[in-house]
Amino acid sequence: EPGCQGIGFGTVRVNVIQTPNLSVTSPVVATCGQSTVDLSTVYTDLNGTPTFAINYWADVNRTVPITSIVTATGTYFIEKITSASSTCSGIAPVNVVFNSTPAAVVSAGPAVCANQSASVSVAITGGTAPYTFNYTNGTISG
Repeated sequence: EPGCQGIGFGTVRVNVIQTPNLSVTSPVVATCGQSTVDLSTVYTDLNGTPTFAINYWADVNRTVPITSIVTATGTYFIEKITSASSTCSGIAPVNVVFNSTPAAVVSAGPAVCANQSASVSVAITGGTAPYTFNYTNGTISG
């Protein structure tokens, strides 16, 4: 009826779930000869929120899902979801670097007589500088 008003009272319980705060080890640099990196080993949840799901993405917009195992240099994204509705989630980037295995090409200068100095040159390809060289002045027999 026009002009009628009513007031209702009640209790509403709202469950507030904290947004996950992920800490990511980044960059992750693969060791020499390592061909994969497992993204599931490079993050921790700083505020201890419950985990409903962990997702791995190739893009920040979460349109290209991937597995936790990556094999190429790039930036990947780890998402932690704390509820079935996917409304509470946190996402963090992780940079992964795969370095190529270094290779050395050693070449000697011209032949020398005993007790004379000789020259040797080393050319390095691949890997990541700076490089460390070990030289041993060994005895050749035979």
